[in-house]
Amino acid sequence: MSKFRIVQIISNSGSDDRKSHWIIQSKNFWGWKEIQNTEGPSSKSVEHQTYEDAEKHLLKTYTGHGECVRSGNEYRYTPYTYYM
Repeated sequence: MSKFRIVQIISNSGSDDRKSHWIIQSKNFWGWKEIQNTEGPSSKSVEHQTYEDAEKHLLKTYTGHGECVRSGNEYRYTPYTYYM
């Protein structure tokens, strides 16, 4: 089972010109970690302008043949197993 969540990041939260974006985090043994796009030795944060865009990216990229259960902003994905 894999766990993901979508989090809103608000920069300059105390001022009038604040901006926000959404990121996807995955859970591992040590806690939540932001999903990043890694190309070679560098990595870049994957940011989305809306919650819906982040959710579409999460479902398209990190889920496949299985069951995804949403609870608030947390998604639990369990892949189907096929035994022969």
